[in-house]
Amino acid sequence: MQITSINQTNNNTPNFNGLTKILKKRIYIDGKKDIGLILQEKKPKNTYAGELPPVIFYALPKEKRTENIQKIYKTFDEVSDEIREFKPGINSPRDEYTNRRPQSAVDKLKNMFVELGMIKKEDNFDIKYLGAGEYKKAFKLEGIKDKKTGEELTLGVFHLVDKTPEWHKYKSHGNFAEINISTYWKKRHGQETQRGKFYWGDINHGYFVSKFIDRNVKPAKKHINEYNDGLKLTDEVMCDTGHNKLYGYSIDPGGVRVVNRIKNESKIAQRVQTHIKNTPLQFREQEWYKHRYLEKKWDKKQIQAGLALCIKHLPNKEKHVEECLSFNNPLADTGIGYALKYLPEDSAKKYFEILMKRKNPTTQTVLLNEIPLLSRTRQAQKNIDDLDVPKGEIRSDKIEEYYKIAEKHVLPEVEEHLASYLHLLPKDKIMPEADKLIAKGNYHINDRLLHKIKFVKDEEYSFGDKMEVLGKLDKVEKNDFLKSKISTVRTQIIRNQLDD
Repeated sequence: MQITSINQTNNNTPNFNGLTKILKKRIYIDGKKDIGLILQEKKPKNTYAGELPPVIFYALPKEKRTENIQKIYKTFDEVSDEIREFKPGINSPRDEYTNRRPQSAVDKLKNMFVELGMIKKEDNFDIKYLGAGEYKKAFKLEGIKDKKTGEELTLGVFHLVDKTPEWHKYKSHGNFAEINISTYWKKRHGQETQRGKFYWGDINHGYFVSKFIDRNVKPAKKHINEYNDGLKLTDEVMCDTGHNKLYGYSIDPGGVRVVNRIKNESKIAQRVQTHIKNTPLQFREQEWYKHRYLEKKWDKKQIQAGLALCIKHLPNKEKHVEECLSFNNPLADTGIGYALKYLPEDSAKKYFEILMKRKNPTTQTVLLNEIPLLSRTRQAQKNIDDLDVPKGEIRSDKIEEYYKIAEKHVLPEVEEHLASYLHLLPKDKIMPEADKLIAKGNYHINDRLLHKIKFVKDEEYSFGDKMEVLGKLDKVEKNDFLKSKISTVRTQIIRNQLDD
């Protein structure tokens, strides 16, 4: 299957097919890592996702639409690459300094729009710099405006199209993750929400086009709570204007992380859970059993997963865990995995092991990711699907209990996640477990060990322990990328120590 070709079967639709179909299904947990594996398997000719905005698409003559679409994305590819590589020289015009792009990029886009009949040669057109963050620059395409809606366009150009194996910093940021997040949200909730309008982007050339936001844009018609889709916002303020927010709109798709895979991937499971959660407490069990036994047109396995997510909202939770286990459905098992933190500690540990023994890689991954939440001091009001837990709330003895169960039953393709919790073990267990993990000679385990050394603060993972683990890795690691990374991480943490 050619997964990224332009849809040529229907010239009345502006969408790209293939990759869009893959990216709209879910937000991939590990961003660049997961999407990169898909691209490696499919070997696409290009990596476009989304659809052209109406202001461009409907300006194209039907008889030449396919040809012109090809011309449009080829031109945007070239322009984004020029902008990314641009470094103004001593003799560069002031305008190039101010707007952070070469005049050649402006001319190239303008000539294309003139050729397509969207603007005239004498019309004003510019690529106007709006601002920059850690991962990209934003520009307004000034001179292109939808006469019917008044909409204008923004071009986002990523600073780097990183082709190295590094992926940790690109879990929810960068050209892979942000195009995935935007494509997913658009399919899930449409174009009229507080997350703005995404039109199309290209992973290989590192850019995307979206709706321009300023004070003249009308408020969003729908406000969707991202948490209902199993998502957590990690890189924007909650108020209307501030970091990555403008006039009530999210202006940066980066930083959206998945905290519940079931809700992220299954609308049916989400609907079941929402319905039962909103049912008065005295009638919830009745509704739960209705969904279990009544015949519906919905997919049964997704209904069962939704029932598993409902455990947190029901009395007699252990009874419903047992019933969900009887489904023998891996999707429901994953749902149970998210419910364990709402059970008494002994019960949670018992079912954690039962689920680990079922040997489903997705369920096991979720269970390992839940270990910090399961090991925290129990506070009912804080038991939500989340990513991070303050170390002060985590009991290292509980981490060790769950770690040992996981270590006993974990599948080879999942065991890399054990490395994420090494530093949370009791102090005297860190090095013995580090030796075990490093002895496996697993690239992904060692990569995760390095990631934690680099990003966990010294008060949570001592400088001495970090240096000792780095020394152990340095003695055995053969991979060139990881050997280089060991050196870089060592230099960084020593500098951080000296700065303190």
